[in-house]
Amino acid sequence: MAGNIDQTINHVFELRISSRRWGREVVCTITRARYGWFVRTEEGEKGCDQMCSPHLDKLLRRAGIQYPDGVGEWFSWLWTQARDKGLSHEAVQQGLDDIGKWISNTDQNALVTGFWEGVA
Repeated sequence: MAGNIDQTINHVFELRISSRRWGREVVCTITRARYGWFVRTEEGEKGCDQMCSPHLDKLLRRAGIQYPDGVGEWFSWLWTQARDKGLSHEAVQQGLDDIGKWISNTDQNALVTGFWEGVA
């Protein structure tokens, strides 16, 4: 750590999510910006707040990926930690890896269509 120097502004990171629907890993490019994040979508880079909203939500929904409630708070926490504690690129990437695993686990364990068929 560089000690309270916000050193990852404009750094590009990857958010890796295993998608049950697509049967493969989906990689989102995320850039940490001065006031939030930029998420790369098909339309280009879209500015988001510190909670990575609204464009990460839109991207995940469009891809059919289920994600946990409250995931935005973790993006905000990570963004703030990077600013206040001067997290290195590697530390921010590790945080995004952890968030990606959480999203992946949520998607892998989501109810599938037809689950309740024949029960009601």
